[in-house]
Amino acid sequence: RASDRAAQMATATDIIKGALRKLGVLASNEEPSAEDATDGLEALNDMCNAWAAQDIATGFSTMTALTDEFILEERHHGATKALLAQYVAPNFGKTVSPVLAKQAYEGLLILKADYRPLETLQVDCGLLNMPSQRRYR
Repeated sequence: RASDRAAQMATATDIIKGALRKLGVLASNEEPSAEDATDGLEALNDMCNAWAAQDIATGFSTMTALTDEFILEERHHGATKALLAQYVAPNFGKTVSPVLAKQAYEGLLILKADYRPLETLQVDCGLLNMPSQRRYR
């Protein structure tokens, strides 16, 4: 239903807040500063746009506002938050914990598996002209 989908839509802010919480920059009841949110949006765009170079074809397009909908399925939000936390950790002088590093790594593997571009099937011409496929007139 449309109302269920609307209730589950995540925004760029939701992903950024989740990443900063995973990193330990924000407590569960805190909101990011305007500067951190803006920097987070830039980092999220940079990270997601770079996925295309890794053959992760998500169809992502750059988000221009913190309220923009994050287009990946809900099941990929946790992975994206972990990857973003790892991506921005140096900006906050944070060290990525082994648990977070594992979440990010496994999330990247899942993204690669789910969004792998389909390859074009090519058939060897020799197989198309086998003796068993000759047509007699």
